[in-house]
Amino acid sequence: MQDVISSAVGGVSAGQVFEGIRRFDIWVRYRAEDRNTLEALRNLIITGPEGIKVPLAQIATLEEIIGPRQITRENNQRFISIQASHFNFIEYPASLGRRSDCPRDQWTKLICSCIRGLYCPVWYCSG
Repeated sequence: MQDVISSAVGGVSAGQVFEGIRRFDIWVRYRAEDRNTLEALRNLIITGPEGIKVPLAQIATLEEIIGPRQITRENNQRFISIQASHFNFIEYPASLGRRSDCPRDQWTKLICSCIRGLYCPVWYCSG
């Protein structure tokens, strides 16, 4: 099952083409309309061990979720980085004077107060 999904979405090398001394892999995968939507993936035909063919949706649950674009680890713990542009997205209090004169620790406090207001799934934790 994993091979079918991997081949359909990411492609699989089917050989090579030679052009002089250069060689190029030939990649084969499903057409975009047959792999780019959740419904299309649910309709991928999987061949079972006894030769029975069924749509993937009959043997697996597929759902789209929003998650981090990159999973990073530190001391075997997963973590994500949140970045912000303080000039564009943080409401700057006029009482602090000019933005360019604002001390770094003050910016850090402002950014942290904004991050605390972000929604994160319950399985995320902050350090």
